[in-house]
Amino acid sequence: MPKVKTVLIVDNQETNRILLRHILTGDYNTIEASNGQEGLDILTKRKIDVVVLGLLMPPIDNFEFLRRKKENSELAIIPILVTVASDKIDAGEKSLILGANDVINKPFEAVVLRQRLANLLLSEESSKDEYLVQYDNLTGVYSNETFLRKTKSFMQNNSETAFDIICINIKKFRLFNDLLGIEAGRQMLCFIAQHLYAFLHTKQVIFGRLDSDSFIVCARSTENIGCELLKIFKEHLHEYVVTIRAAVAIGIYHVDDINLPIQLMADRAHFAAYKDMDNYASTLSVYVEKDMICMLKEQSMVSEMHSALEHGDFKVYYQPKFNLTNNVLIGAEALVRWEHPTKGVIDPGNFISIFEKNGFITFLDEYVWEQVCMGTIITV
Repeated sequence: MPKVKTVLIVDNQETNRILLRHILTGDYNTIEASNGQEGLDILTKRKIDVVVLGLLMPPIDNFEFLRRKKENSELAIIPILVTVASDKIDAGEKSLILGANDVINKPFEAVVLRQRLANLLLSEESSKDEYLVQYDNLTGVYSNETFLRKTKSFMQNNSETAFDIICINIKKFRLFNDLLGIEAGRQMLCFIAQHLYAFLHTKQVIFGRLDSDSFIVCARSTENIGCELLKIFKEHLHEYVVTIRAAVAIGIYHVDDINLPIQLMADRAHFAAYKDMDNYASTLSVYVEKDMICMLKEQSMVSEMHSALEHGDFKVYYQPKFNLTNNVLIGAEALVRWEHPTKGVIDPGNFISIFEKNGFITFLDEYVWEQVCMGTIITV
């Protein structure tokens, strides 16, 4: 048996609510609100399938109710039918502009009202499926797939424009989930998304959620969006009061070829943001090609270091130490070199700092000690 849908009736006048309840009872579950604020509260707390909005008086009149509902990404997808007096044509038009899905004039026939609601719910099911594909279910901004598609079209339609791809990454985000719980992490994501929306929704930009802890923006370079976002988050992140200090890493990729895959552009912006992840303050970095080359070289060394140790590619050399007063040999310093089978000798200055950072230096130290104790001597 299909689940009975729930209709929220919002109207200041009790007689109107009684009439609507009478018409809808039997086909729908009904919940009533006598003013705009009560209606909005119910929408945030209860599962509502459709809203019938009647006459509301200030401070939250019909138009203000529609504005607030539209601004909330979770409430915006709930369909709404507005009832207006037959002589209030302008009110009906304005309601549609502000997000109402349909308008019905009073007085109306019960069968017409029920059919209008049924049509709205059918349309809402289709819209919800489309919404889930296009938008991130948690934050309400574009999904990564939608961002990539719309950004490609945006660039192609403005091919003479210089663009920036901007990544906003939440620093230490895993700590929010591990120490404060997953819900705290979800709230942090919504907090970031709300500030992005507040700043960007009136601008000609594309923005969405890149991955679990990152958001992505495509904007014209002249807008200087990255710097503005850094100012905004430095100003407002302190409002998110938790035991962990919140900060963001913003990375910018200045697009030099709009024919590159959009995902590659996003990856480069993400890489720029990642460079300053160890800094606890909010930061901004710009993608530089040589930094990417260095990272790729580093990743190549990391991927080969274990096999190089197993195959004996690290060689120990001894640098003699002499007493300068009598020129007598008093010892030697053990030095390590990486003799790569295809790349030749790799200078320790290129790999020691990497191994110190990832912890592999411990294994290399043990290897050198073993070689020294075995007495394999090569002098330099």
